[in-house]
Amino acid sequence: MKKNEEVINSEIKAEVAVIYDYESMASFRIQKQSFLMDYKNEVYRLYRPFYENNVNIDVIPSYVDFSEYKVLLIPTMIVFKTEVQERIREFVKNGGKVVFSFRTAINDYYNNLTLGQFNPSYYTELIGGFVEEIESLQEGQCVEVKGINEFEGTIGSGTVFRDMLKTTTAESLFMYNDEFYKEFSAVTLNKYEKGEAYYIGTGIDNNVMDMIAKKILKEANIEVVESESGIEVVKRVVDEEEYYFVMNHTDKSKEFNGITLSAYESKIIKSWYYICKV
Repeated sequence: MKKNEEVINSEIKAEVAVIYDYESMASFRIQKQSFLMDYKNEVYRLYRPFYENNVNIDVIPSYVDFSEYKVLLIPTMIVFKTEVQERIREFVKNGGKVVFSFRTAINDYYNNLTLGQFNPSYYTELIGGFVEEIESLQEGQCVEVKGINEFEGTIGSGTVFRDMLKTTTAESLFMYNDEFYKEFSAVTLNKYEKGEAYYIGTGIDNNVMDMIAKKILKEANIEVVESESGIEVVKRVVDEEEYYFVMNHTDKSKEFNGITLSAYESKIIKSWYYICKV
């Protein structure tokens, strides 16, 4: 342990961050808008596919600097703050990728509705569209979405809520696939100056979310480390040398890159060769 102290204490650098917004969490506690709405679940919905690709992710409040990340995940941030919106806009302008999910930018800082604005308020140019219709989904109710363009042939589902999007400059990735709402987009992508803004209009299923995350990671040139379910891999860099902390979170023996990890065992790997147990 002592000889690896420098590695263990080294900085964990993340290229992806998720905003955990306390004002929005409080707003949904006051008015859930759907019996299925759980703010923490919606944070996890965006967080999970990046975590499962063993991508380092920071969980941050909205007031900290996020300009150095490549990807910014913003789940159900119903309360908007003008100064945060401006920083998000600058982040995308400068080449960042942002992912919004449903019920974004509805209420001001005092939790009041914004009149005279299409939703998401003051973001319509950034996302390249607007929300024309909404529907609160309840227990046992889900909606079907179908992929178009590069996602042609993919069928998925949405739950909790749905924002029905009309595009202006955005590209539609998934459309709603029920009789009365086929003209509305469920997932969109808008190129905005040097960056991109995704809008996910419903509580999308894991399979579709995985596809979207893989597209983002590939295009952002972020390293992905494949591993079995239950194996977490965290990269560290010390003096330009790469180390990988490999952790088995399960009660069963697992394999990673030809190395066996016993139940709950952790190892440090340098250049993919085993060096020690933690």
